[in-house]
Amino acid sequence: MAKLGFNFQDRWKNLNQLPTVEHNLFFQYLIVSPSYWKAHLIRKGDLSIRDKGLPKDIGTVLKTYDLFGDIFTKPFEIWWNQTGSDLFYSDANITTLNITLDITKSKQILIEQVELKISQAQELQKKSKKPKVFLLVNKIQPFSLFEKLQLIEEKTRAYLDGNSGLENWRIALLANLQTKWKNKINEDSKLTRGNGKARAYLGILVSKNMAEARDVAENAARGRFPSKDKTPSEVHFDFDHLSKLFRERFIEEVQYMWDMSTIDKTVKHDDYTNVMMKQLQKKMRARKRFEKKVEQEIARRAKEATFLLN
Repeated sequence: MAKLGFNFQDRWKNLNQLPTVEHNLFFQYLIVSPSYWKAHLIRKGDLSIRDKGLPKDIGTVLKTYDLFGDIFTKPFEIWWNQTGSDLFYSDANITTLNITLDITKSKQILIEQVELKISQAQELQKKSKKPKVFLLVNKIQPFSLFEKLQLIEEKTRAYLDGNSGLENWRIALLANLQTKWKNKINEDSKLTRGNGKARAYLGILVSKNMAEARDVAENAARGRFPSKDKTPSEVHFDFDHLSKLFRERFIEEVQYMWDMSTIDKTVKHDDYTNVMMKQLQKKMRARKRFEKKVEQEIARRAKEATFLLN
């Protein structure tokens, strides 16, 4: 009996790829995007598309929403399995075709079988779904995006604790913002001549990062990620709303993990997190190596300049 076997490994590998840290960051920035939340309210029927407070390009945001959907009530793992992987990956990426033939058959029959299977595979490739969303390639580093999200989370946590007036310099310390200025001060420090400059600088740094986070979130809502370009949107973060949303999401994720554990199902959330954190750490190490080389090059040039002057 003839045996015809096909290698669909490329296809299934593509289908089952784990999300990268960039995919997760895209998801997280959509959650905090003011425009994306407005698109959510419109699609739910809770907000009119003719509302005067909407961005001028709300139509573009709605197109993004129609692709990504309601991400506010789902843990990332569920959203990725149901929607995300289909947005970023093709459902068929066959580049090779292995065929097992029964050589007891005539040469003509074997040739016909091979031609048929090749035609079927090529037709499948033509009909396959193509990625709908692509990540931008630029110099914006995942670690920088991650830090900005940490600042937003600390700010929302302050609102949840009834401390909406928490100073930006304290937020920088709570989020462990990577800057030398945080080494000159601690969270409980009172204002002194010695730490006034550090407090002011940290405050400015947090404001700058928050503004950039808003730009990244608003670009994400328009299907562009990561990008710090200015958008037509004039909306701002609603930290009171985000504090409640983050709390609800936390409850949902805990409940999901509990439900999975009660039926002895593996929770991939931890696997995703481990993979993404390893990627993030790898990128952080690469950035540190690059910064070290820059410092060495600056020192070398400074040394050469001193030598020439002498």
